[in-house]
Amino acid sequence: MRFVRSINVPAFDDHRQYRALLRQDFLQRCAYGERPEASLGGPDHCEIDHRRPVSRFPELESDYRNLYYCCRSCNLTKGRKWPTADEEIEGRRFVDPCAEDFYVEHCVPELAGALRWITECGRFTIDAIRLNRDTLRLWRESRDQAVRNAEVIRAHLAELTVVAEARPEIRTRLDELRDILESQHADLGRFYGLRD
Repeated sequence: MRFVRSINVPAFDDHRQYRALLRQDFLQRCAYGERPEASLGGPDHCEIDHRRPVSRFPELESDYRNLYYCCRSCNLTKGRKWPTADEEIEGRRFVDPCAEDFYVEHCVPELAGALRWITECGRFTIDAIRLNRDTLRLWRESRDQAVRNAEVIRAHLAELTVVAEARPEIRTRLDELRDILESQHADLGRFYGLRD
């Protein structure tokens, strides 16, 4: 996913004043792991990251373009890390989730929820932020399984609906089940950050 920033944002001296706007621009999810707040325990588990660390780039402390909404774990793990000039020349750098889709351009998700890097940017970002840590890997695996399960259930419901055309009582029950599943799908969508 590539996040789109608001334009014409006010200029604040304190970067914390951007929190509500960042939360909106990053769709209430971590810029790096892409987990939505709902799966993290709510907005209190998210923070503002200075993509370019203040320790090396103090002039960017309140620059909105340098601020990213992310989960506490990613923010703490990333910390003050920043590639050296030599690493940047070799393509090792942090992804910019506002300029590129990390999960399409720099890595490939695998079945067990792990990420496999396909670029040096991918390798650097995965390693530096530990995007293959157990909590993220298990969350991705669970999300992918939920999507597969929903697809299978929808396919079976479609088949059963055709068969049940001659039996109104079965059709009514199938419609009830479909409504329940759609409600649960909406809840899962919020938890996993899924879009229809």
